[in-house]
Amino acid sequence: MKVLSEDANRIEKFAAKELPKYLRRMVDKQFSTTLNRKVKRRIYVGVLPIGLRKNAGKEVSKDPEEMRKDGFIIRTIGGRLLVLGKEPRATLYGVYQYLQILA
Repeated sequence: MKVLSEDANRIEKFAAKELPKYLRRMVDKQFSTTLNRKVKRRIYVGVLPIGLRKNAGKEVSKDPEEMRKDGFIIRTIGGRLLVLGKEPRATLYGVYQYLQILA
């Protein structure tokens, strides 16, 4: 299951659709989307999980601020995968990079 922000823009929504589309092709498993940020062991696209340790949340949210316009992070924290870009387009790039790593 992937988690998306309630206020995600069209690029982030597209990125969140692309991820399960290609993951399904790789592993033949269905994935769904939720707005519930409290879910554990999920993929978070363009949003941080609620309940993330304070210092981990600060560290992760600082990273994109220090990046260039198209910078993104792909990180696992506590069984959760985070794909987070400085801008929505960067989040899409992060999704594609993650898929490329898996391929």
